[in-house]
Amino acid sequence: MERFWEYIQDFGVMALKALGLFIILRGILFLAGYRLYIPYLDELIGRIYYILVDIIPALRID
Repeated sequence: MERFWEYIQDFGVMALKALGLFIILRGILFLAGYRLYIPYLDELIGRIYYILVDIIPALRID
């Protein structure tokens, strides 16, 4: 059973690395002038942004 949880943990680490790489790739494409629209990822990034703006008002983009 312990091996199962290690497998689940390894999968979670891989998923977080893939998400980070995808966000970096999206940022590079955005700087190059391309708009990569991914509905669920856009919503997730938007929610994280609003949470950060609530905590640190200086991050707000008007």
